[in-house]
Amino acid sequence: HAFNKGCTKVIVKVADRPAEVRNFCENSTLWPREIQVQTMKSTSTDLQGHFIDHLPWQHAQAGEPQEGWELINFWWDLECSWFEHNRDLLANPANFVSIGRHSQIHPSVELVAPYWIGDQVSIGPGCRIGPFAAIGHCSILAGQSLVESARIDANTYLAPDTELKDAYLEGPRLLNRRLMALADGLDAVIAGQVKEEEQTRIGFWERLRAIKLFLRYRPMAMAAIKTGHLREVNTLSGQTFTLIDSPDPFVERWPLLKKVIAGQLPLVGIPPYDLSQLEQIDPEWRDCLARSAVGAFGLSDANCLPGSSMEERIIHDVYQANCDAGQEIASMILNYIRR
Repeated sequence: HAFNKGCTKVIVKVADRPAEVRNFCENSTLWPREIQVQTMKSTSTDLQGHFIDHLPWQHAQAGEPQEGWELINFWWDLECSWFEHNRDLLANPANFVSIGRHSQIHPSVELVAPYWIGDQVSIGPGCRIGPFAAIGHCSILAGQSLVESARIDANTYLAPDTELKDAYLEGPRLLNRRLMALADGLDAVIAGQVKEEEQTRIGFWERLRAIKLFLRYRPMAMAAIKTGHLREVNTLSGQTFTLIDSPDPFVERWPLLKKVIAGQLPLVGIPPYDLSQLEQIDPEWRDCLARSAVGAFGLSDANCLPGSSMEERIIHDVYQANCDAGQEIASMILNYIRR
């Protein structure tokens, strides 16, 4: 739309997950226009520019959608409008527009426009795709399945002889718009994740160092536990950790060392922050911390004195989460641990 209007630069102002929007803009194949993403606390406070709640060829929405299924239906209406617009632009829909690169589609598959198929998708014999169907990158449809008015997320497997209508499938998670129901954790025989997330490998020396720390600080940690100085931390990523109330980070994170020794948690990462500690910080900083792997010790431990303010610690950990020199930072933190 900006390209058609002759704009040379686009500024996108975002209040919800700005880091994710920025990453999308940087990695997407868009028209050659400069796109700058700015973070703000609320889009309703900005009276300049355009409030984008509709596609360029649509009229503005009568009211903002609320949370839950109303928001999901709002998103689906936008997607269907985009499908219809592309179908109208292409009187005879061309496969090179609607099908991604290196996809394998059996000759018996029936494609009903409008549809969209991503890169490296495999669709088995006897499937019917469309209308209003979107298949994400690297997904696999085994065969004899119907996908209509539905979206399958990237890296998702769908079993044969399955009907998917008015639904959104993301690995083993299914949202059924017609029934307004969520099925989380489908049987792997029906649907699942094609590409599992890579697990961080905890090395031998890392575990050995954790054992040394565990034994060294055990007396202080056990004394604090006996007096009830424990607290639970619920992180932004949905994880729960038990910590000890202590100004010494080695005593505070002592329970995490068990997870490092067991190979479940890296020794170096972003220390766990509780949701309540991050309510007042910049939304983009909060988003960076949420997307970063939790570890027992971070840059804030190496650079901040005991008793430093939460704001000062967060600055260092956000820097660690965004810095490209990850190996150098890890070495700095390991040197701090050795000392």
